[in-house]
Amino acid sequence: MQTADFVNNPGYLTPPETVNYYFTARDAFHTENMYRTDLALNYAHKLPYSRSEVFAQFQLLNVFNNFQLFNIRTDAINTTVLTSFDDPDRFQPFNPFTETPVRGVNWDVGDKFGQATGAGAYTLPRTFLFAAGFRF
Repeated sequence: MQTADFVNNPGYLTPPETVNYYFTARDAFHTENMYRTDLALNYAHKLPYSRSEVFAQFQLLNVFNNFQLFNIRTDAINTTVLTSFDDPDRFQPFNPFTETPVRGVNWDVGDKFGQATGAGAYTLPRTFLFAAGFRF
């Protein structure tokens, strides 16, 4: 059984409909380095004549409020790549086993490639957290 004219089925009961294909080296596109400074202070005080204690914790995340686009793993950054499947008038099909695809001829990135798709693409803004409690 073959999944296409030039690919023998290695034994799939149901062959995948799509597979990933990398047009460039896998590290050709990357986000900037992320820099964030966090600060945490913890305080605990044992109560006399007891094993109990009161505690407090203060956290200040992203102290300098640096914002970077960084979250590629959750699809928060657009990674659209166009091929002849998407725009047959613009791109020529190619055989990935015998041809090296050319950007602009066989493929290109989408108009919004590398842009955020939502707020989750950015580092957390400056955030203050406080917790207090009693351990016994």
